[in-house]
Amino acid sequence: MDSNTLNKNNKLIFINRYFYPDHSATSQLLTDLAFELAQDQNVHIITSSQRYDDASVKLPSFEVIHGVHIHRIWTSRFG
Repeated sequence: MDSNTLNKNNKLIFINRYFYPDHSATSQLLTDLAFELAQDQNVHIITSSQRYDDASVKLPSFEVIHGVHIHRIWTSRFG
């Protein structure tokens, strides 16, 4: 195996304000990418615990969905 090849031993970390199950544009793009990469990569997402369309909804601080490790942190409602 080439030393530049990624595998489950490497960790890909993405940071985005919103992620699945949110439906904002950047959330949808990153969700598609992360779920695809997680098939053979170790993928982690750092994101907000809020949803774009309803800031009153509180999502779990950590969960694994389709092999993606989602870490949700507190953020303000201000952009």
